[in-house]
Amino acid sequence: MLEGVIESIIEKTKKNKAISMRMSAFDLELLKQKAQREGMPYQTLLNTIVHKYVTNQLVDKNEVIKTITMMKENEAI
Repeated sequence: MLEGVIESIIEKTKKNKAISMRMSAFDLELLKQKAQREGMPYQTLLNTIVHKYVTNQLVDKNEVIKTITMMKENEAI
């Protein structure tokens, strides 16, 4: 029974859905340039960014630097 539920969840996560969205031409060009440097299609890069954002894995570099600086000042690291 639990196995069937787990299989159902896994199957749902594998399905992709086509969407349409508007984005500035400037942002799209930058996205395409970054994707090219990473050696992947821009749609794949965009999908990766969205996935990281919705799963709380996308972090702000400035916030990380600020946290590390504060920890060093407090001699926590």
